[in-house]
Amino acid sequence: MTHHRFKIEKNIPITNIKNLRSMFGFVDDMEVGDSVLVKTVSHVSGVRSRCSRFNPKYKVCTRRLGKDKIRIWRVE
Repeated sequence: MTHHRFKIEKNIPITNIKNLRSMFGFVDDMEVGDSVLVKTVSHVSGVRSRCSRFNPKYKVCTRRLGKDKIRIWRVE
């Protein structure tokens, strides 16, 4: 059985909500059926956070397309 290990870090500043708006602001321009290709799960989390905080009516669907390719579709 594989156990995941996490490193606890101290004094890491919390990401400013403004950064979330600027980095993932493209989500606001997505229409139902549009998609975007990202490289990391962190980017998927960022898009989901952007939707839940600023556009709660937006729903997304994701699929992993390879080791470092994840496609995100706006479905609602």
